[in-house]
Amino acid sequence: MEMVEPVVKALRSFEIYDLTYLEIAGRTCYKSESEYDINSATDFVRMIIRSGHHSVIEHVGATVLIRTGRGVTHELVRHRLASFSQESTRYVRYSDVEYCEPEWYSGMDQKLAKRMERFLTEAQNLYSYMLKAGYKPQQAREILPTMTKADIVVTANAREWRHILTLRASKQAHPEIRRIAKTILHMFFLACPPLFEDIYGIIYGIDIEDVRKLSDERILVLADGKTH
Repeated sequence: MEMVEPVVKALRSFEIYDLTYLEIAGRTCYKSESEYDINSATDFVRMIIRSGHHSVIEHVGATVLIRTGRGVTHELVRHRLASFSQESTRYVRYSDVEYCEPEWYSGMDQKLAKRMERFLTEAQNLYSYMLKAGYKPQQAREILPTMTKADIVVTANAREWRHILTLRASKQAHPEIRRIAKTILHMFFLACPPLFEDIYGIIYGIDIEDVRKLSDERILVLADGKTH
């Protein structure tokens, strides 16, 4: 039995150059291609988001690898417009079951923590015993708790990611999925600020004008090629 930390890794993130693609797509709708300017994409995308014309931002997307507990993945896969590839407990035969450490675990009462560790160890022992007794992984998995570690790859367009992060990074979300969502939001904001700056300001409690200043500073860094 082993406790592991949650992991978020961008396999394909948003890029600052995505703004140009979105401006081309959006100006096609308005037939305003003549107004295109190499420096106009940021303001155009901000206008698109502010106006609610969010179908335009569906033209770009990102893929993220997430390592978390299965309880969190059960919530993630409810977002039907995203695509998911998840570690299968039906086919993976575990020799050592890993559990994703909850945010609150380190602050647990020691007696309760030891009792929890005994429970998790016993779950792994029973799982291993069932496999040795001839049961298939898809049968033995039934006794594994929801904090069992699972890797999941999630792909979605910018509109759907905005929807996911608005819901899952809010204070009303489950603490574990909120921890994951806030990490993804921060990562996306750094990669392509205008696409996520409004949500970033709400979640992190920053005034929109201050967020815009942070966003503009980050855009300059990305445009200079200092970060990719």
